[in-house]
Amino acid sequence: MEEPICVLKIELDGQNVEEIKVFENDDPNQIVEEFGMKFNLSSNAKRRLLDQINDQIQIDDSSQY
Repeated sequence: MEEPICVLKIELDGQNVEEIKVFENDDPNQIVEEFGMKFNLSSNAKRRLLDQINDQIQIDDSSQY
């Protein structure tokens, strides 16, 4: 099974933590868009989430070489 290149734990409120898993060929924009619709996130929250994912992916990329 494919390993995710990025796993983010998102605390939605005090109670609920969701995980976002990003795989090699995933489009982070699409993942954030779907997650945002599912949990009714503001566009501001989605933008922050996308920044976090992109930061994580860049860190992971640099560690492979």
